[in-house]
Amino acid sequence: MSNANKMSISPIITALETSFDWINKRFYDGTLPRPVITLSEGAKARAMGWFSLYKPWHLKDSEVEACELNIASDYLDRSFEEIVDTMCHEMVHCYNFENGIKDCSRSGFRHNKRFKQTAEEHGMHWNPPVEGDEDSQADYKRVGYARVSLEEDVKDEVYEALSDLKNALVLYRDKRKAGEKKARASKSRVFKYVCPCCGNSVRATKEVRILCVDCGAQMEE
Repeated sequence: MSNANKMSISPIITALETSFDWINKRFYDGTLPRPVITLSEGAKARAMGWFSLYKPWHLKDSEVEACELNIASDYLDRSFEEIVDTMCHEMVHCYNFENGIKDCSRSGFRHNKRFKQTAEEHGMHWNPPVEGDEDSQADYKRVGYARVSLEEDVKDEVYEALSDLKNALVLYRDKRKAGEKKARASKSRVFKYVCPCCGNSVRATKEVRILCVDCGAQMEE
């Protein structure tokens, strides 16, 4: 395959959808409805991915609707194993949403013990903060029980089954280029921020960090 043909997100989306289906069957008995899987920027919200707590996607001329699961495009340069953990993390949110379990507080940032419990019931374990590490402790205060990853005894099975995803991860969005573009922009410009989940928007005269109260996601410029 030429480099030109690799410059497409289609293979990544397809592989993510296939991965969702496999994880769903293996750890959730196939009970989760597949959300629309997307790729968009997550660096501003320091989010590797997110799951919408409503159904923004609608099939034309139909009552069919779906949630959204996003994997951050500017973090696709992480390891395959980390991206699998992100997918599994967001599927915990999917399960909790479908079963009416509130698993976050603080506008969606701090993950509670219900999130931890669901994760541990579906092939994952919680990684506690490192004692004496200030950054690790501060991260725990901010996101709670969010730091989960696959159990050791299922990793080999999962990684082998999702090999197509590993092969598809050849493309990522360079967040540094966005930073360079901002640095060149005039400070007097008007900034528009849009929620990546529901589309709510606001304008500001300077760069700010704004959360969407409805969705808990950080708005993107």
